[in-house]
Amino acid sequence: MSGKGGRFPLGLDALGTYASLPAVEPSAAAPRRWPWAVAACLLGGSIIAALWPAGGVAQSKAFAPTPAAAGGQAPVVSPASLLAGTDDGPEGRLMAAYQLLAAGDIAQATLLSEALATSHPNFALGQLLQADLLAARAGQVGALGSALAPVAASARAAEGGGDLAALQLEAQRRLDALRARPPEGTVPAELLLLPPSMRTVMVVDVSRSRLYLIGNGADGLTVLRDYYVSSGLQGVDKRIDGDQRTPLGVYWITNWLNAQHIDARFGQGAMGINYPNAWDRSLGRGGRGLFVHGVPADTLARLPQATDGCIALANDDLLELAAATAPGQTPVLIARQLNWVVPQAAAQGAAGFRAAYDSWNQARMAGDQDQARRWHDAGAQIEEAVAESRAPRQELSLIAWNGDDQRLVVATSRQARAGAKGIPVRQYWVQRDGQWRIFFEGQVPASASRSSPAVPVWTDAAARQVAGTAARPPLTQATSGRGG
Repeated sequence: MSGKGGRFPLGLDALGTYASLPAVEPSAAAPRRWPWAVAACLLGGSIIAALWPAGGVAQSKAFAPTPAAAGGQAPVVSPASLLAGTDDGPEGRLMAAYQLLAAGDIAQATLLSEALATSHPNFALGQLLQADLLAARAGQVGALGSALAPVAASARAAEGGGDLAALQLEAQRRLDALRARPPEGTVPAELLLLPPSMRTVMVVDVSRSRLYLIGNGADGLTVLRDYYVSSGLQGVDKRIDGDQRTPLGVYWITNWLNAQHIDARFGQGAMGINYPNAWDRSLGRGGRGLFVHGVPADTLARLPQATDGCIALANDDLLELAAATAPGQTPVLIARQLNWVVPQAAAQGAAGFRAAYDSWNQARMAGDQDQARRWHDAGAQIEEAVAESRAPRQELSLIAWNGDDQRLVVATSRQARAGAKGIPVRQYWVQRDGQWRIFFEGQVPASASRSSPAVPVWTDAAARQVAGTAARPPLTQATSGRGG
């Protein structure tokens, strides 16, 4: 690799150049995770051969190379000092080690990788980097994967079939998620309208193995955090029970399950989602026990495709999500790939649907049931007690979904009720031949009681620790079904 950002070795040009990777922001100014250090892991031992003599160009603000001492070598600092400036968690530490490697600071990169391997022995990619560095120190440079056999074997045992290629895919997904980050100020196009009472939304981009926690505040939608996740072993588009696929669509958190009452494979907890939803059932899809959950205690993260259909993420990340979400209040959008747009574009996308929704709603509130029913789709599933009420509907949320060659909008609101908070109502609208129609309308089943969480602001390790140890939502039921 040249000092001006030469290509990665082994012909992996799709990864771009070292120089093209973004700079690292200090953790206090950048609350999101920046997990792109894994490029070093992806290439195995041969990356050391490329980096060792090159020097490279420093990309890190937090980890610029230490000025050379009088003897021509950078002074070596302690692992504790190195870790003090890293971004949160093991991904950030791995990133810092990679930055040191790219800058040619092998000694400090080695110290940091050793500290990471010690503090997180269950982080397979961290162990991978450490193995490569040890192989390079022993002069075994260039044998891609040979130093990593123990790591690959460990992953195989933990994941039931994992190997070096799967670890490389994990590294690739983490890197891709960084190199194609959502542009500043953009939102998922599917989020058409969210009421102020809906403080957070979870959106999953399966193509990048990434979950984004989006906050809804006075300034609009903002990406608060993003996390690496694992999904179904057989891919996406779940159809039947046991197919090991992750469902695609708009779902909601239904309950929270404590670690003490679930199988160890779910880690520190599990959030149930309402799969199959009304749209899934109309298509004959089935399955049970779908969760967003953690990982076993001896595992930091699962391989990109390793679950029975659930969404799995690191236990610390899961606890952060649990502190920022609530059953019955937090949507979960799962997509093959997210489409990020400026908020004005999302609003424009909602305009055509709102005209149909408002026309229907005006007829309903006026008591014109014949006119309201004209908006019903053929074979629509309608709860008449809900549909015939003339009570106002408040806290409207609109989330779009494009799947199975059909455009959908899931509309959730609260139907006003004297002396009460209101009855939660959900509709599924489908567009057929350019016309919007209601094919499902009914009351939302009761969810576990939990107060609406405040939008968290993570700025440092201390704040993160408070969020991670906040009171967990109450236990509602024991797990059932497949899960995983």
